[in-house]
Amino acid sequence: MSNQLLLPFKQTTQPPIADAVREHISKYHPGTLPDAFTWDIAHWESLRREVSNQTVHSSTVDSFLKYHAQLVLLLTKLPVDIDLPITYYHAFQPTQSPLSLSNLAYERVCILFNLASLFCHLAEAQSRETTEGIKRASANYQNAAGTLAYLLESALPAFVASLAHPTSSNDLSKPVIKALEYMMLAQAAECYWKKAVMDSLRNSTIARLSQQVASYYGLAYTTIQAAPALVASALPSHWMAHFQTKQHHFEAAAQIRKSMDDNENNKYGSELARLASARVFARQGQDSSRRGVKEMVQEDVDVYDILDAEAEDDELYRKKFGSKWSNEPSHIANDDLVTKAKHFTSVLERAHDTDRTVKDKWRDWRTGIETLASDESTLQRLPMASPASKSPSSPLSTQTKSHVRILRGHLESLDELRRNRQHSLIRAQNLSSGDDISDRIKLVALGFERWTQVKAEMFEDVMEEELQKYDKFRNEIAATADEQKELLKKIEERNAALLQSRHEDPINKNLEKMVKNLNAAHAKYKEIVQNCGEGLKASSATQHIFATSNPFLIFKFYNDFAQHLKDLRDSCKEWAYSRKQKMNAIVEELELINLNTPPNQSPITPSDDLAPTLSPPGSSPDTTTSSPPASPSTSRSSNKREKLTPRSNSTAIIADLPPPNSSQWEPLVPVPPTASPVVRGGPSTRSKRQSRDEAGSPVVQHVPQSAGGSAPTKGSKPKRQVY
Repeated sequence: MSNQLLLPFKQTTQPPIADAVREHISKYHPGTLPDAFTWDIAHWESLRREVSNQTVHSSTVDSFLKYHAQLVLLLTKLPVDIDLPITYYHAFQPTQSPLSLSNLAYERVCILFNLASLFCHLAEAQSRETTEGIKRASANYQNAAGTLAYLLESALPAFVASLAHPTSSNDLSKPVIKALEYMMLAQAAECYWKKAVMDSLRNSTIARLSQQVASYYGLAYTTIQAAPALVASALPSHWMAHFQTKQHHFEAAAQIRKSMDDNENNKYGSELARLASARVFARQGQDSSRRGVKEMVQEDVDVYDILDAEAEDDELYRKKFGSKWSNEPSHIANDDLVTKAKHFTSVLERAHDTDRTVKDKWRDWRTGIETLASDESTLQRLPMASPASKSPSSPLSTQTKSHVRILRGHLESLDELRRNRQHSLIRAQNLSSGDDISDRIKLVALGFERWTQVKAEMFEDVMEEELQKYDKFRNEIAATADEQKELLKKIEERNAALLQSRHEDPINKNLEKMVKNLNAAHAKYKEIVQNCGEGLKASSATQHIFATSNPFLIFKFYNDFAQHLKDLRDSCKEWAYSRKQKMNAIVEELELINLNTPPNQSPITPSDDLAPTLSPPGSSPDTTTSSPPASPSTSRSSNKREKLTPRSNSTAIIADLPPPNSSQWEPLVPVPPTASPVVRGGPSTRSKRQSRDEAGSPVVQHVPQSAGGSAPTKGSKPKRQVY
């Protein structure tokens, strides 16, 4: 499993290519029949459908290249704008509203971006366990980097030049594209570094490759860091932590490899300096990784803030409008989102607990685990005793050495005895191999009477006499049996004394303790590896991120988990926006009902912080129409709700308007000398609004003013404009 970042595709919708092209030909080339280009249009649509599917396969690369060539050709035949809306979503924030432009250069830029993404996906799919898989992954990353470089140098300037007004998505900005190019180069170089490690190349070579990887990741980070905040926000925040962590990791790896090279060349001072530098870089990488985790926690908190804000708004409106508030309660409407948020919070908490457990165990057992991870030469140099036991030998140590010396002498005597017996046996075998008594047997047989039956027992005396030649060998071997028995007895006794002495010897006790500690360290190492996977299997969304002992797979868990949190946050934003729009519609409907309520009925009377107001005299008629109240959440930046203060007598609250023939109109709504107040009121407002809508334009009734523009007298009907 790779621990490298994956460049997402820019999602798109299918544009009406045929309609736009036919309309353009008919409008600007009246002498040409659109049907003459039926095949060309169909081919254009077919190529775009192929690349829009975004299938991750090597054959899809050809489809992208063909379609890009088609676009380049089209841009030489057609203007950039042919009234064909091209729609693409943000690559890293797909829940945002898409950007739609009638611009073929925009289509070309997005196609090249998705081609780079395709190469990145193909690289991600390659195995990192084989040499061929690593080569293919590196080649695809290099192709992605080359595509992004071409986009930046050729396609993007042409697109920017074609825009009448600077309008674009920040994921297509120059700093972002350049940073992505550096990221692809870094991941390609990382593949070569892994291959060099697998092939056991020289430490100096691996050190140079490590430094190259770190350099590319550093360039990706500094490119985004130097960009404006709006541009830098295009990339997920945890990508910055990933860039820094990788940079410091490979800087540390380069120093370690170079220190090993210095050791091989007997440059011990340089070796120590490089190891110290590696330790600094490793700590910096750890700090960067922690910052990435903190950003994820903030994402989780933002989700709850969004949901809480919407719930507070809904509850406030529900209290003001009572049973007339028909909006579904927030705790029911957001149940799925809250469930996901709680689930992700639980996973994050378990991962945090596991991190703390792993950190504690690592701190306690780090020395033993690092000792076990040492190479063979280091293990051979392990001290067999503590510094205290290297002091002048104790009496027990002297006694142990004496037992060892005597026991070694007994074993040597036993071995000498074995060699003597073996020598006697060989001499006897050599004698028997050439021993032939057949001539003597024949000679004895001639002395028997003729026709006498010859039997074996007739030659027993001869055979006994001949076997006497082997008695000396038998005597030599028999003589060693008693000596061997005595030696074995002495060996058993001396070995028992040695074992007792070793058991009581502090040197051996210390050695036994060290072995036990290493065994315990190995057991703790296995526990740590197991802990690294705990919590990561709890969610079906994160089962594919199961970690092993590789620390960057742990970082990949946080990296991918941050994307889940970001998607949830974006879903919450979209849901809250939809709910807000619905709330505003309900508020407007309730206000309209309130306006049309006869005087003898009890109108809805919202409090001052919800009641819409009339615009002050002298304002533009376009701004005098009532509108839903601003969401209470707009003032949440101060962490408290602010009550709207009542308007002065230059405005009037609709719910409190007096009847049309009331004498209270003059003091309530004073008329300036240059304009008439705009007043909505009375049962006729709905019918007039309907008649206006049916006519397609506002109906304005002008009431002439008295000479000099004086205000109406008390008791007269107010002069007013009605929309």
